[in-house]
Amino acid sequence: IAAGSYHGLAIQGDSTVIGWGANDSGQTAVPVGLNKVVGISAGSWHSVALRADGTVVAWGDNGFGQTNVPSGLNTVVAVAAGGNHNLASKADGTVVAWGENTDAEGGSGGQSVVPLRLTNVVAIGAGQYHSLAARKDGTVVAWGDNSQGQCDVPPDLTNAVAVAGGGAHSLALGADGTVTAWGADFNGQCEIPPTLFPATGIAAGEYHTVALLAGSLPVPQLIASSRSGNRFRTLVQTLNRKNYALEYKDSLTATNWTALSTNAGNGALRILADPAAEGAQRFYRMRQW
Repeated sequence: IAAGSYHGLAIQGDSTVIGWGANDSGQTAVPVGLNKVVGISAGSWHSVALRADGTVVAWGDNGFGQTNVPSGLNTVVAVAAGGNHNLASKADGTVVAWGENTDAEGGSGGQSVVPLRLTNVVAIGAGQYHSLAARKDGTVVAWGDNSQGQCDVPPDLTNAVAVAGGGAHSLALGADGTVTAWGADFNGQCEIPPTLFPATGIAAGEYHTVALLAGSLPVPQLIASSRSGNRFRTLVQTLNRKNYALEYKDSLTATNWTALSTNAGNGALRILADPAAEGAQRFYRMRQW
C-alpha cells in the first residue's frame, strides 16, 4: 500500500492497482490495463507504479512534469514519489529523478537533481521537497530543500538499509533494526520511542513517523503465482532486514529441497522465479529469515 497527501493506493493479489480518496488531479484514476505491478508510491497529487519488467507508469497531476516518465527508463527496481517529484532506483545502483525542483518558498530546491557520482544505491526515499538514497556501504545521501535540516545526514549513520522522507524530516532504518530520524521535529516526528527496537520497516508522513516492529511481522505469503512454459513466477511481500529464498522439489516424497535463489528484502514486492520449471509438476516453498 502507499499513501499520498489525500489518496491511497494498493497492489492487489493479481498485481493490479486500485486507488481511492481525492481524485481532483486523476491521482486515483489508475490507467486502464496497468498490470504486473510490483511497486507503488503516492505523491501529493500523483501516483507512480513499477512494473515487473522494470518500467514505470505515472498518472495524476503533472504541473511539474512529475508524470512525464523519462524516455527509455528501464531496469528500475524501486520507485519513490515525493510531493511533486519522483525517484527511480535502477538495477545498476544509479538513481533517476524528475519533477519539481523548487522548495516550499518557490526557491531552488534541487530535489530532482541527482548528485553527481551517486552510485551503489540500494534504497531510495522522497520527502515533500527533498530526496534520500541509501548506499550499499550503509551510508545515506540526501539532497533538495534543507530548510529544516532534513538533508543533514547524521555523520555517524553508516548502517542504513532503508530510508524514508516526510514533509521536512528524514528517516533511516539500520541493519541492526535501529531507526534514526532528523530534520523538522515540531510534532515530535523525530523523537523515536526508546522501545522502538528492533524495527523492520519505516514510513514517514507529513508530520509523523511509523515503524514496523520485528516482533509483529506478518506471515509471508506467495502472491500471483503463475507458470508460463518452463518459467514459474511468484511474488512475495518482503521486509527490510529479511532474506527470502525460493526452493523446489519435483516430488513430495523427495527428502531435500533445492534452493533457486536468495533475495534480500527491500520492503516491497519482489519477484521469485524458476526459469527452468520442466516436467509435469514441481513443488515450491519460500523461506524467510
